[in-house]
Amino acid sequence: MFKHLQNQWTSLRNPRLDWIQVEISSYCNASCIYCPHTIYRDSWQNRYMPLSTFERLQPVFSKTRLVFLQGWGEPFMNRNFFEMATMVKESGCTVGTSTNGMLLDDEMLDHLVVSQIDIIAFSLAGATEANDRIRVGTTLDQVLTTIRKLDRLKKKNGSNLPRVHIAYLLLRSGLNEIYNLPELLKGTGVSEGIISTLDFVPSTQLVGETIAPKTMNEFNELCVQLDTIVRSAADNNVRIHYRIRSPENYLSQCTERSQNALFVSSNGDISPCVFTCLPVENALYYSGKIEYNYQPLTFGNINKQSLSTIWHSKEYHDFRKAVNSDFPPVPCRDCPKRYMCSECAL
Repeated sequence: MFKHLQNQWTSLRNPRLDWIQVEISSYCNASCIYCPHTIYRDSWQNRYMPLSTFERLQPVFSKTRLVFLQGWGEPFMNRNFFEMATMVKESGCTVGTSTNGMLLDDEMLDHLVVSQIDIIAFSLAGATEANDRIRVGTTLDQVLTTIRKLDRLKKKNGSNLPRVHIAYLLLRSGLNEIYNLPELLKGTGVSEGIISTLDFVPSTQLVGETIAPKTMNEFNELCVQLDTIVRSAADNNVRIHYRIRSPENYLSQCTERSQNALFVSSNGDISPCVFTCLPVENALYYSGKIEYNYQPLTFGNINKQSLSTIWHSKEYHDFRKAVNSDFPPVPCRDCPKRYMCSECAL
């Protein structure tokens, strides 16, 4: 009886979350020039999340809207990917992932459709051959070929899943070629695209690739450019979203939604978001031209405590209370994710 009541109490204390982002692999088979995995490779901690660690999250899945299997590595390098995804689906939760697309052979694509993964996002950083120079180890042609194969498999199986998205990283050097994106995605089966900017800068050489308008005129001009792309994509039945940083530091809710979401690293550490839990030590990063020492921010480890215990701890509670205040915690103080606005609502 006591154990039954204890289980009920634990269930009631499990947080209701918009999403959990789970890093099931910090290994990656690509070497993107902007990625911390590449820049910090000499001190990077490569690891796979064990199935036993993932299972400790299961009690929370039924109270979570989305579990996204992706962190600082390539998810499909974890041989337990499909077992983990099935565990999420059986809990009644939406499951998604993102990928560079290089490991998805015909057998894996078939498994994606049969297992009814809800969302798969393919990463790009260019709409021409420039993508291949930026996302080293990947090719735009292979990604598009894989997406088209997946679309044919879905139609053959009479399935709408997985929904195919594009996660597009917009660098300053790529502002001109992004106009090619709508035509690139036409007829591929992609339903949605998300345009993001370089928000975590791991190298001084990349500072010039950030997009942070300094005046409202520059900001508005960029919005006009992106809105043109949004409308063009909509003509091809592709919905595009974007967010860019306002020069007036318009304070909105952090796009990582740390009030109602969290990140689980491949070793089980619980953190507010993916940017506060890189598997690296003694690293430097840049905000503007200012150099900082990177310090992870974690509140516990799922292998040692339940997620409900970690979530309700005083330290984590105090963080969530402060994150959107006038005096946010240090990792969040200058983070671009706090100052994003102008997401397309077409």
